[in-house]
Amino acid sequence: MSVAVDLPQQHAHQALQRLLAAGAAAGLPALQWTIGEDGRLTGDATGLTRTAEQQRADLEAWARHLRVMVRRTDDDLGAVHLRATFRRRVQGVELRGRLVATLFPAV
Repeated sequence: MSVAVDLPQQHAHQALQRLLAAGAAAGLPALQWTIGEDGRLTGDATGLTRTAEQQRADLEAWARHLRVMVRRTDDDLGAVHLRATFRRRVQGVELRGRLVATLFPAV
């Protein structure tokens, strides 16, 4: 049985490969990347092995690289939510997505 992959996901996969190569060349930290059904990418800096400040710095480094602004919202439980959306062409492939991080207060 063969499963067809949607064209937006294929384009996003190609663009992500190029984006990761450029990020590695620029010395950017690793993020957790996912490709949505519509081909949009999400780079998530949230992680259990890094401090909130490290996660913030990781997201901000990618935001600078992509030349996008980071928006911050705070919730009632003290968590900080960072978001940045991007849309650009990477070697001829349109790339759309967002960077996200949820920073939890220290316990």
